[in-house]
Amino acid sequence: MAGRAVLEQGLARRIGDGTETRIWGWNWLADASNKPLITPCVDALRHATVSGLLDEHGRWDGDILRDIFHTDDIPRILATPVSTHTKDCWRWPGDLRGKYTVQNGYRLIVRERMHSTVAAAFHAWKTLWAAPTPPKVRNFLWRCARDVLLVRDNLRLKRVWIGGGCPICGFATESMAHLFCECDFAKQLWGTNDVLHGRGFISFMDHILGSQGADDALRVTWSAAYCQARSVVERARTREHWTSPPAGSLKCNVDASVAEGGASFGLVVRDHLGCFVAAKRGVLTDEHDPYVAEALAAKEALTWLKEQRLNNIILESDCLNFCNAFNSQSVDFSYVGLIVKQCRVIASDIGNVCIAHVRRSANRVAHELARATGSLAGSEVWFKIPPSCISDLLRF
Repeated sequence: MAGRAVLEQGLARRIGDGTETRIWGWNWLADASNKPLITPCVDALRHATVSGLLDEHGRWDGDILRDIFHTDDIPRILATPVSTHTKDCWRWPGDLRGKYTVQNGYRLIVRERMHSTVAAAFHAWKTLWAAPTPPKVRNFLWRCARDVLLVRDNLRLKRVWIGGGCPICGFATESMAHLFCECDFAKQLWGTNDVLHGRGFISFMDHILGSQGADDALRVTWSAAYCQARSVVERARTREHWTSPPAGSLKCNVDASVAEGGASFGLVVRDHLGCFVAAKRGVLTDEHDPYVAEALAAKEALTWLKEQRLNNIILESDCLNFCNAFNSQSVDFSYVGLIVKQCRVIASDIGNVCIAHVRRSANRVAHELARATGSLAGSEVWFKIPPSCISDLLRF
């Protein structure tokens, strides 16, 4: 009972058929914020369940949503996956598979304290903004001081999973402290093995800016540029190329692209000779979560392949987490887990489907097609003759 408050603060519902979740009272939207509906509770619908918002086909009923909800809530609801073949369940939004762990509970408890501690630990704001550097450099230092730089450790806290650790030295984690002070290449730039001297990275920045001036602070930025350059070189050395499938099989590359206006997907099918067979691109309505978008893109690809009656398929994606989730037998309470279940059902109907992970360089043709979807209102399909935006890429 002592931990009940933590569970109530962090738990959320995952909608399946919507029959066991009330519209108001529990957080059930799929967005990463885990915030409740903006729309105030309607007395007549106080005990109504989410299933009442679905149409006869098990999809969100747009007319009902527009009649009841605030305009800011509607896209959040439309971006929430549903499945009438699955029951509602509890999930922990801060975990990849929606499972609660002691670590997740600890992070929830200390998150607000950590943010307030970060703000209190850094004081050299005037020096930062007065530094004789370009605005983008000052903005970069501000992001470091606020602990919002998009290193992998911070991305994980925002439910953006890109896998791996430090792309430079292969260390298990990529934090700001490691990238700018503890990485082997950063140590070479600083000329010492003990850059932090036992301090946290925010305190280190405050010390550099506050007591030694802006010139030394620029070395933090230089170390970032140096590490990024090394990262580009390492990725170029390990570049992976597309390979053709075995004879009698088809390979479908799929990818999603998330922009400010929403997400889009692209898929490209080629045969064992590397010849273009078909391609499709389209939009994923109101979706802004990269991981969910990748899973939905795979679902769209499998659904379309089934409609075309194609089989013996190797589906390649550069989203490692989705590929692992599809091929894993572990229980998944997240919304991606719901989409993965639907993908498995569709794949079983197709017959002989393999889901494999590839690097972005080997999936570039699908990536470029997904990015080209920007202004589409629907979807486009090509057979035999590829779209011009990927025709050059198909030669490699």
